[in-house]
Amino acid sequence: PAPADSVRSRASSRWSTRSNSARSKCLQHNNGSTALALPRADADWHDARAADAEQDGGAAGAGWHLGRLAKLRPDDWTIPARRGRVLALVGRKDEAAAAYDTAARLARSPRDLADWLRAAATDDEVSKRYAAALWNTDRAIKLNPDDWSLYTARAFLLERSGHADRAAADVDTAVRLGADYTAVVQAAERLAGRASRPGDWTRLAELLTTAAKDPLLPVGYRHHQAVACLKAGDAAGYRAACAGIVGRMPAAGAPLNLSDILAAVLAFRAGPGASDDWTTPLSWMDRVLKRIAERGAADPSRTEGDKPLRQLFTHLWGALLYRSDRSEEAAALLRDPTPFHPLDSEFANLLYLALAKHRLGHAAAAKQAAAKARSLLAKAKPGTIWDQAEVELLTAELDAALPPNGK
Repeated sequence: PAPADSVRSRASSRWSTRSNSARSKCLQHNNGSTALALPRADADWHDARAADAEQDGGAAGAGWHLGRLAKLRPDDWTIPARRGRVLALVGRKDEAAAAYDTAARLARSPRDLADWLRAAATDDEVSKRYAAALWNTDRAIKLNPDDWSLYTARAFLLERSGHADRAAADVDTAVRLGADYTAVVQAAERLAGRASRPGDWTRLAELLTTAAKDPLLPVGYRHHQAVACLKAGDAAGYRAACAGIVGRMPAAGAPLNLSDILAAVLAFRAGPGASDDWTTPLSWMDRVLKRIAERGAADPSRTEGDKPLRQLFTHLWGALLYRSDRSEEAAALLRDPTPFHPLDSEFANLLYLALAKHRLGHAAAAKQAAAKARSLLAKAKPGTIWDQAEVELLTAELDAALPPNGK
């Protein structure tokens, strides 16, 4: 073994080397001074170091730098707000609340801090920290209770946390404060995704009827409004929704949007009693089919390519004719229910054919079409909650007219 004094000598040499290295760094950072001091210990430096610690989730390091920064910038409300955000992230809610209270006293307006808290809540939501997002949103609402968008944001978080009743109350508050239709529709679509009770459809109908007060609400959502009213058993609401669609469509002679036409027709097709005057809805079909025919006459090469679209609107026209009590014409248009377009539905075509034949007194043909429709239903997989709702409505109507197994 090496003598003890030799070991001590080597250890001393290593320490001396490290000491010289540290002293050399101090000389570089402190203009030749050998004092072991932090470089650039000013506000900007603390700000940068705090930002690094905040990004890394280092509460202790961020708190240390923010504490010193607060002394250097005593009137900057964002410093205690940053400290509150860091403390909240590590679960020190009481300290976070105190820091935010300080920020509120320094901020020019409560809205400034409310916006800060909204941003923090958004970050929490993205990271799926829903409880933390709720905590921040609660404080934002206390600071800015007249901002409807905060209530819709909190409603979403409450839904994710399993508090549907509180979420509904927040949506109602947002509506009372003037929420635009997009926020109301978003709340309705979320509810549709989990609708399982009759009361859910009543609530959906109410929300979409509220959204429909805005003339800018797209026809597609008005179609959903009509379906929700039917599911809720609100016949008057259904008629009002369809009337709203008529008011939203272009005047005669103006260009038509095929997506809007499709949504409008699906709404009028969905249930009985949509209107007493079918002139306008039927005119949409006439215009669309004439336009397709004119396009084919101008360019015969398009005729075959337009066949699926032509067949889709022919079948839809047949459904509207049934609804308008013109069953013989409806049956003629639906005699070939085969779909060629992806948006066409053989199930619906057969169902309306069965209903038309039943109304005409053609019992055997009606039962045959109904049986085929039911066989397709057993294999069908509706794409959206709205597709499923319409299938349920139509199936109930078919069963009432032509009970399964002749019951």
